[in-house]
Amino acid sequence: MSRLAIPNAVGPTAKGATQAGDGYVDRVAKYVPGEVLAAYVAIQNILTNPDACNGTVPLFWWVVFALFLGATPGYIYKLSEGGTKPWKVHATVSTVAFVVWSYALTACPKFSVFYDAHDEKTGAALLVLFTLFAGLIEPRK
Repeated sequence: MSRLAIPNAVGPTAKGATQAGDGYVDRVAKYVPGEVLAAYVAIQNILTNPDACNGTVPLFWWVVFALFLGATPGYIYKLSEGGTKPWKVHATVSTVAFVVWSYALTACPKFSVFYDAHDEKTGAALLVLFTLFAGLIEPRK
């Protein structure tokens, strides 16, 4: 199973059959950059002191967030085998997904770049909205 969302084929494939692309549920699952999110959350948990969950967000966490945000489209590009498979729509949706999920998964808001705006209910609502609408976005050939 490909990690990239597969677009619907416009015409017959080389084998003569029409290739069906990923459906709604498959696209939602593939658009979430699970590997990048897992690494981001692991870094947050390894480098934080849970007893210090108050105050302002140090510049360090902005840098960490920016690195992982930038790594998301880079990771999707790498999965596309150097751009030989359609990846731009997938990379865009996955980058948005990274922001939504990183907002929702913050265990200690102090160490989140969303510190001033973090709200657990908002995070849950954003996850629901992303899940509902992300699958409607179909990748293009």
